[in-house]
Formats: sequence, C-alpha cells, structure tokens
Amino acid sequence: MQKSIPDWKEVTQKSYDIHAEEFASFTTVFRGRLQKWIDYFSGQLPKDSVVLDVGCGAGRDASYFISKDFSVTGIDFSEKLIDIARKKVPKGKFLVMDFEELEFTENSFDGAWASASLLHMPKERLLSVLIKINSVLKKGGLFFSLYRVGKGEKFTKEKRGNAVLERFYAYYKPDEIRSLLKKAGFKGITSELDVIETGDWVGFFARK
Repeated sequence: MQKSIPDWKEVTQKSYDIHAEEFASFTTVFRGRLQKWIDYFSGQLPKDSVVLDVGCGAGRDASYFISKDFSVTGIDFSEKLIDIARKKVPKGKFLVMDFEELEFTENSFDGAWASASLLHMPKERLLSVLIKINSVLKKGGLFFSLYRVGKGEKFTKEKRGNAVLERFYAYYKPDEIRSLLKKAGFKGITSELDVIETGDWVGFFARK
C-alpha cells in the first residue's frame, strides 16, 4: 500500500514542480544578507570541502559552492527543480530526496546549507530533521539554516517572479530555532536578522 503524503508536503511539492521554471528564474540572485552569509559559510570551510545543500532548488547555491572548489550534493523533493539543477550545474550531484529521510552515512559532510527549506514543514517535525543533519556532518562541521520570522504555521500563496506558489510555511521566533539547534546537538550558535521584500528572515550558523 502506498504511503500517503501529508497535505502540507504534497501541496508544497506540487507547487514547486508546477512552477519550477518560474521559481528557478526568480532564484538566480542572492537577496538581502544571503550573499554575505554564503561568503562567510564558504570562507569557514576547509579547502576541498564536501557540502550538502538541503533543499537545493534549481542549484543557485550549489553552483556558488562549486565555484569555490567544493564538492556538492544537492537534495530537493521537487523532481522538476532537480532536473533544472542537473542541467544548470553539471558538476554538482543532485538527488530527489525528502530532507525528512536523509540517506547519507554519518560524518559525511564538512558543511550543510539549508537556505529557506526547513521552514516548509510543521514545527513539530523540525527537531528530528536537525538531528539527522547533525549526524551527517563531520565533527566541527558547519551548518547554516534560514527561516521566516513570525508566529504559527500556515499555507501561503505568494508571487515569485511570474508564478504564484502555494506553500506551507512555519514561522519562528529566533529563540525557538536557537533552542532546537541546541537540542539537536549544535554548538557555537549565532544568528542574524534580515528584512527584504519577501519578509523578515533570520539566518543561523552552528557547529556540530
């Protein structure tokens, strides 16, 4: 019997698949502090690092990491976005994978990057994913994650480029994320707020 997909996941996944080309066109540049954050992340990693891009979309961030001579594995639950990433970033390794079901050996990656991806699940599920990400990082590995600031969780319909995407979002206060990262075993946790046209965001850096 086929396992049923929760509505929050099915709706979001379907929306990304339907609007993959439009979303890819929208996510070609680094908005707000994201350029600063990805520069910092890259600068903190050893030469020839292996990076996991969690929710890689169409491959924008993976392409940047490859330009820094890192080996990159990008995962996303949208098959259409993965198809685009494979075409746009041929030097990357891209897999259709749900980040709730990470299928990697423990201590595999020097860094994990999750830009605006982990917020597409109910809050009650986030801790288990953070624990899995921690497990696949090497000791001292660097983790970046980006979240929307606010309260609660809901479906939204938002324009991104020429498309209106229907997606599930969880909104967090920074202290909520900090607490979950600590519970997942991360250390050296720092955060920074960013306000751009798509809303209020908070980026977190942490070490295994």
